[in-house]
Amino acid sequence: MMPRTWSACLALALLVGCATLTPEQSAGLEQAQAFVDTVTDAYSIGSIKVVVGEESGYNLNTRWIQIAPRFLGGNDQAVVLALFLGPPTLRIQQATPDNARAARRQGISIMVRFLDMTEVEAVDRLASLLIAHNEYLREDARRRGLTDWRLAWRGRILSHPCEQLRLLWADYSRSDPQPACDPAFPPK
Repeated sequence: MMPRTWSACLALALLVGCATLTPEQSAGLEQAQAFVDTVTDAYSIGSIKVVVGEESGYNLNTRWIQIAPRFLGGNDQAVVLALFLGPPTLRIQQATPDNARAARRQGISIMVRFLDMTEVEAVDRLASLLIAHNEYLREDARRRGLTDWRLAWRGRILSHPCEQLRLLWADYSRSDPQPACDPAFPPK
């Protein structure tokens, strides 16, 4: 029997191999790898592979950033990558809520340093992404027939996108009102 981590890698490799990308997405994947290489070189942390997958995220075990095709070649591609570069650039070895919060702050720093954004612009871009991600998850839950889409977040290490938005606003002491995310998660 294959070790669990290897079978997961094999499944991901098969998924990546079967993905059909548009020419724009293929170019976006090349740009994504180039951006990741620039950041990882600057932090001297070794290489990180960018792969295409159904969901986006960073895998601590494989040192891969998985990016969903909907982000490839789009305006949010580099922002998403900057966020997922937070854990490796901080050399985080374990996924915990505190590490996730530190990684999010590091992602903002990467946006400022490598994407020529101000901190306010970077926080606003992340806030927009969190709100959009919440809507994407709600729609996905509706398609799957979940009556309470929030159930999908129970037991996860990463908090719900609306909770992440609350933490983001708290971390950066924003005086302007937090954008509305979802009626089930009103701003505190």
